[in-house]
Amino acid sequence: MRALYIDSGLPQRFANELFVTGAHLQNTTPIEKLKYKTSFEAVYDRPPSGAHFAPIGCRAYAHRKDLKKADRSSSQVRLGYLLGYNSTNIFRIWVPELDRVVRTRDVIFDRSVLYKDDKAEKEDKEKLREIVHILDIEQERIDATTKDLMIPLPWNNPEVHEHNQDDVDAQLHKEMHAHEYKQYPTPEPSIAG
Repeated sequence: MRALYIDSGLPQRFANELFVTGAHLQNTTPIEKLKYKTSFEAVYDRPPSGAHFAPIGCRAYAHRKDLKKADRSSSQVRLGYLLGYNSTNIFRIWVPELDRVVRTRDVIFDRSVLYKDDKAEKEDKEKLREIVHILDIEQERIDATTKDLMIPLPWNNPEVHEHNQDDVDAQLHKEMHAHEYKQYPTPEPSIAG
């Protein structure tokens, strides 16, 4: 049990779960006294299946059965960690989001990631947040009233009304696209040689 606890990195409160899992694994491990047969094999006269085994504490994606058909936009899985086995196709998964152990058959395991790895990754992110300071760039404060910010529109301005509408449109177009009319110097021709 200690090896399971240390290797998986699961919280101490799951010691009972790990004890039961350890007993299950012990019953499916060959023993010298039984001429290298498992306890299961000695009782049932056939070797146990080991196809369902996954590392204890590995990441598990358990299918959510509580979703209604209309709620298709939410996640279809719950992220959890393998705690043990109820049978060859029913697994005990701890779901931190619910802080509950659930029994499920529909589960996919990511055997490459253990709980301790996820925990270390989260701790590293927290340390990184402490180390990295977010730059607080002060922006220039503008003390203006809404009246100062109001731009006189050409149809509301009597001075503009006296002019021809085409001249007003041309002036607005020129102001809006002033950066496009910049004159750039002509480059010198390259010398072929």
